Amino acid sequence: MASIEPGANCLVLGSGPLHLLTAKQAALAGYKTSVFTANNPEEALQLIYHESACPRGSLPLTFLAISNKEHCEEAIAAADAVLLVTDGDSTVTDFAIDAVIPDPSKESTKIKKIVAMSRNLNGKGLGFFFAECKRFCEPRRLGRGPTDNRKLQKLRE
Repeated sequence: MASIEPGANCLVLGSGPLHLLTAKQAALAGYKTSVFTANNPEEALQLIYHESACPRGSLPLTFLAISNKEHCEEAIAAADAVLLVTDGDSTVTDFAIDAVIPDPSKESTKIKKIVAMSRNLNGKGLGFFFAECKRFCEPRRLGRGPTDNRKLQKLRE
């Protein structure tokens, strides 16, 4: 499994407080972290920064409006790692995943690490990542995953 060193570019995609906490932790660990946001990031900035302990601008953390296509494309192209994080009943959409993780058979990418996180792996049903991984890795299907999982299969190899 590939590792990335502090200073590498991380792209955090998702929703909820866990997504913000993940972005802050990556930035605190020294990764240049970009977070896509559909809304004004002011509320997120208030949650991440604290006047004395962690003043604004002290972290290598950038919020990018998804409406700014040019900046988002630059962050995707520069990403060494992608962190998919959800903190609720919603999921990171296939459209969003397809936008940030290129098909390795069609285009090159700098991405060395993909991390999927969900707070829903804690009880009945165990969340969507667990269910999808279980379905994807069934012994009778291993190595010939379903069509919609070709990217995950290629990255796993």
